[in-house]
Amino acid sequence: MRRGYTADERERILANLRASGPGVKAFAKAGGVHASTIYQRQSRRARKGAMKFARVVPRASNVQKVEKRCEPLIVEVGAARIRVTASFDVTLLRAVVDALGEGCDT
Repeated sequence: MRRGYTADERERILANLRASGPGVKAFAKAGGVHASTIYQRQSRRARKGAMKFARVVPRASNVQKVEKRCEPLIVEVGAARIRVTASFDVTLLRAVVDALGEGCDT
């Protein structure tokens, strides 16, 4: 029979997984949880917290000629500062920000 988990139980399971050493399969087996349940939960959690982007289009009346800059963007996550240049790897930046921000309140 399928077992339902409350939101708190699901979060507790994921927190315990992050704190433990073994991989998902070993953790699931030891905890009596099916590995696919953990994989699904991780996937849903990642989608829920996915970054969203909005396209910014300035109105013609507000557009001013701006000299192109090649200065890096500084992203701060907690006490860490990440210098992002024009040729940054989006996937890597997201992974770094996720790792640094894990456990931080938003």
